[in-house]
This record gives sequence, C-alpha cells and structure tokens, in this order.
Amino acid sequence: MENKEIIEILEKSNKLLKGNIQALKDVGVSNITGYYSVLEHCENEYKSVEQAAEIIRKVESGQLVEVVHGKWNGNPSYGPVQCSICSRRIAGYIGRYCSACGAKMDGKDGAKK
Repeated sequence: MENKEIIEILEKSNKLLKGNIQALKDVGVSNITGYYSVLEHCENEYKSVEQAAEIIRKVESGQLVEVVHGKWNGNPSYGPVQCSICSRRIAGYIGRYCSACGAKMDGKDGAKK
C-alpha cells in the first residue's frame, strides 16, 4: 500500500471520528451512559489518527528521514578521521554528524533508527 493511500484512509477515518465526536456532543450527557468516556476515547483516537497521518506526510516530504549512526575511525590528534558509513576523510574539526553523508556520529556504527 502506498503512503498516499494510507493518508487517504487515515483522513477518511478522522472525518468519521470527527462526525462521531460532534454527534456525541450534540446528543448530550443525559442520553448516553458513559458519555464522557466514549467522547474521550473518540477524541483520543482522532488525535492518534491525525498524528499518524502527519508522520507519513513528513516522511513523504522528506522532513523525516531515517537516522544512520556511525563513528569516526582514527584519532583527530594524529591526522584525519574517517566516517565509518561513507569513508569520507575529514581533518580538523569533527562534529556530531558527518558533513558528507549526514550520519550521526554517536558510536552506534551502522545502526538505523
């Protein structure tokens, strides 16, 4: 299933949930046993579905990307260090991310999140 299809399904689900929430509010407390727990459940479900759709939208747009972890091989005191992911050699200041491939240099070589 494509991300666009998933987003469409989530948006339709949210539309139905929003309708259910409004219907519950319209009916009122006196006519429904457990009104507040049902309403709260629908509102929480609505928020969860919207959050899932937003995450997929961010992945599609490139705002969220998989984090690749690496480490610097070598000792900067003795010369250039090398990225364990892309093998780029860097001399001087080394940061928390490889300037060539963007790997997060936290020592968890090759791990993906």
